[in-house]
Amino acid sequence: MLDAGLDVDVKAIGPKHTTLRVKWVLVSKVVAHQLTKQSDFFQSARELGFRRIEMTDGYDETWSWKLE
Repeated sequence: MLDAGLDVDVKAIGPKHTTLRVKWVLVSKVVAHQLTKQSDFFQSARELGFRRIEMTDGYDETWSWKLE
């Protein structure tokens, strides 16, 4: 994401570090929707052992997806 010029913080959180939290102040519902269309992102996260993805602006908006 940094290579794309995005100032994004990414952390593995939770008791077993199975939630991937992406914090980006400029995230919007449009960006969250576009992310759902990138199935390779979700598949890569699954393969790395993540069970949930959260995307937040760090203030008021947060979107989450359960990976099955």
